[in-house]
Amino acid sequence: MSKFTESKLEQAFIELLGNEGYPHIVGGSIVRSADEVLIEEDLKNFLLHRYQYANLTETEVQIIILQLKSLPTSDFIRK
Repeated sequence: MSKFTESKLEQAFIELLGNEGYPHIVGGSIVRSADEVLIEEDLKNFLLHRYQYANLTETEVQIIILQLKSLPTSDFIRK
């Protein structure tokens, strides 16, 4: 019996999430600048799909993204 390691745990989660339709992407392969927190294209696609029933437009999504990007860092720090 082999020891259960952090690597095996990570692999188990990757497999479970893959089975649910969430692809595994190595963080270093995501194209964005080091100071970008949001993965804008993923967020845009999610919002358009999730709120398609409300006829959310690309312009509205861009406004949401700009609002998120303009929030001060202090809004994200747990107090």
